[in-house]
Amino acid sequence: MIKYLYKQKFKNGKLSRVWRARVRIADSPELHDFSTGLTDHDAAKKELARKVVEYEKEYVGDLKPKKIREAAAQPLQALLAGFLKHLEGLKKTPKYIKLTKSRLEELFAACKWKYFRDINVADFDEWRSSHAEDRSVKTINHYIGHAKTFIYWMEENDMSKEEDNPLKRLKKVSPKGHETRLRRELTINDIWRLIHIPDEYRGLAYFMAIATGLRHGELRALMWADIHFEAKSYISVRAATTKTHEKATIPLIPLLAQRLLKFKGKCPNPSGKVFFNGVPRARRLKEDLESLGIKYRNELDQYADFHALRHTCATLLSRANVIRKDASEFMRHRDSRQTEEVYTHTNAQNIFGAAEQLAALFPSEEPSHLSTQGNDIQGQNMAEYVQMAKNGKHTEIPNLATSGKGLADIGKPCQTSKKLEVAGVEPASR
Repeated sequence: MIKYLYKQKFKNGKLSRVWRARVRIADSPELHDFSTGLTDHDAAKKELARKVVEYEKEYVGDLKPKKIREAAAQPLQALLAGFLKHLEGLKKTPKYIKLTKSRLEELFAACKWKYFRDINVADFDEWRSSHAEDRSVKTINHYIGHAKTFIYWMEENDMSKEEDNPLKRLKKVSPKGHETRLRRELTINDIWRLIHIPDEYRGLAYFMAIATGLRHGELRALMWADIHFEAKSYISVRAATTKTHEKATIPLIPLLAQRLLKFKGKCPNPSGKVFFNGVPRARRLKEDLESLGIKYRNELDQYADFHALRHTCATLLSRANVIRKDASEFMRHRDSRQTEEVYTHTNAQNIFGAAEQLAALFPSEEPSHLSTQGNDIQGQNMAEYVQMAKNGKHTEIPNLATSGKGLADIGKPCQTSKKLEVAGVEPASR
């Protein structure tokens, strides 16, 4: 153990009148250096002895560290003020900070949490149950996120310990099946009509959203300097304008690049914002869709709002057979599952096309006998059989049941069954 008193020496050579102390307990790596605030040596020794006892209790776990004790004595409202300043330092948007403040204050008041020790899962569950009808699962999950981030901030600043986190076991609920606003993709016919509405300005804005996947705020901040007209034109999306605060490069399809270049010639400020009068909001989009006879909200309560144009972009990438990783990068999703599960909408024609391929493998009548002789098929796989069947050709269907082969053996030489003729199956739509 190290413990002693000393007086600080200033640059002018004079010593401080106040005694300071240094303490290290046992083999602890932490060296405590503090001012006793006292000028009398005997009084300073007593203060040193008191602090040594305190540090020893903290070291063996009989007493929580000073920062944790001080935080426990502060009202949550006082701690929240420090947390909001932390968010400002992280350059979070004013809207995000305001939302965080209002949601946490609502939780503190509704659950009657005044101090950190009051926070518990039972109170939160009771509050969540009381708002089951008027709050969506996604919104409730946002409250959980704000509360947990607040506690993580306390842990990072040594005001709490990870093992003391009262909401550690609180889990978010999956929003699947609980969505309050479902979105749908537009059909090719709907897209064509929407991007060719009489108002060229709005038509171009819709075209940009569908063909690039840019969000409403990103389109609003788009400058002509961000667009590069070259052999392969593209957009350089600035990090300051994106949701993830990461820069990105988005290719432009030739048709869109041509329309942008033509529109730039008419733009009053070719060095300013592309959409100088703003980007159409949901209300304007609704009016444009209804003028074309396209429902803004269909019978299944699915919306074709502005963000649905981004869903349409992801769906088109899927139908163009773009691999999941590339589609995810194009959409700027960190997790490719989000692109596939949330933004990509399966077309009914694709499903029926898959069923047609499956039907091609089934005989139209019960086979009279199964041949188990010969190895007539060399190296053909199931996809080839399906394609041959769709073209109305005779196919040799592998008989896995009698050949003793499993699914892993498809594509290898195998014994075959009765010839099967399948005709008249139309190719699946792509």
